[in-house]
Amino acid sequence: MPPPARPRAPGPRRRRLRVRAPRAPRRVDVGGIEVSVVEWGDETAQPILLAHGGFDFAGTWDLFAPLLADQGFRVVAWDQRGHGDSDMAALYTWEADMRDAAHVIESLQTRDPIPVLGHSKGGGMMNQLAEVLPHRVG
Repeated sequence: MPPPARPRAPGPRRRRLRVRAPRAPRRVDVGGIEVSVVEWGDETAQPILLAHGGFDFAGTWDLFAPLLADQGFRVVAWDQRGHGDSDMAALYTWEADMRDAAHVIESLQTRDPIPVLGHSKGGGMMNQLAEVLPHRVG
């Protein structure tokens, strides 16, 4: 016989989170191939760039990105080359991924520094992006 269920500690009710799909993807030419870029939130709001980890895709952010959008951000994520809906490439290097990220930032048509957030490989990329493009990342 299984043990009885433990009572839950009193506290605030948990909000049930829901996945909210991004707007229709757009394509960004990153120098011979195209990457798929998705966005959530108001197009005129402060952008924030999200980078997924290796062996992943922009859909990783489908639960988290809407929460940021609800806080007033224009949330932007992209499928890195060879991932998700982006094109396959002949070249897969860290440097190529960094150039792709710079192209995605350029596509946002803002000169203001952009906050960034990355998971795993994406976190490393965003750290280096802040180092090499400090005027674009903030």
